[in-house]
Amino acid sequence: MATGTRSRKRKRMQSPDDDLTMYKCPICLEIFADPVQISCGNNHTYCLQCVQSYQEIPTPQCPQCRQNFNPYQLQLNRNMIESMQKIAPCKWCHKQMPIIQHKAHISVCDMVDTSLPKFRPVKETSQPIPKDLPNRSTFSCPFCGEANLDTNGMVKHCNEKHTNESSDVVCPICASMPWGDTSQRSVDFMQHLNLRHKFSYDTYADFSLDDDQMLERALQASLQDV
Repeated sequence: MATGTRSRKRKRMQSPDDDLTMYKCPICLEIFADPVQISCGNNHTYCLQCVQSYQEIPTPQCPQCRQNFNPYQLQLNRNMIESMQKIAPCKWCHKQMPIIQHKAHISVCDMVDTSLPKFRPVKETSQPIPKDLPNRSTFSCPFCGEANLDTNGMVKHCNEKHTNESSDVVCPICASMPWGDTSQRSVDFMQHLNLRHKFSYDTYADFSLDDDQMLERALQASLQDV
């Protein structure tokens, strides 16, 4: 008898949003919009727009199973779309509607709590704000000068537009590092780019280490991910 009472209590405590977990995209954590299955081999489903962002990544991996997939080979998940015709209440106003309409409804629902907690530091820093910091986030192509390329963008851009370039150039990514030499030219920049910059320095960088130590640490970390 007590067990049945506890079970009913748990059901009453569940919010309507708890029942919608299977209809949420693992990337944006919102109700699916145009759900598509990717080619990772495990039928994982995401929003179309979320997956399209992976088209800018040289070797995209599924966020769930870490298998490589082709972000241009997507299949509409018709079973998910059919399942999202199920009626469920909005977690804010409790209006009943098909789950597939929830995301659009929440964007205009008057009952949504849009307030966010405001955080402030416990104590203001006494350290001066550094100035003239080098830009280690975006770079300009050493061949054509196209600007605002991050590391992945540089790899993609150069492989698409400068594969056959043979002129000696300075690697802008390496040159921006504390140990970088702005006068050192790469004899084969494309090979250097594809071997050295398959990972981003922002992921593994400890700017107190030299270049060789940094590369060794990055390689060790990549082996652990296999």
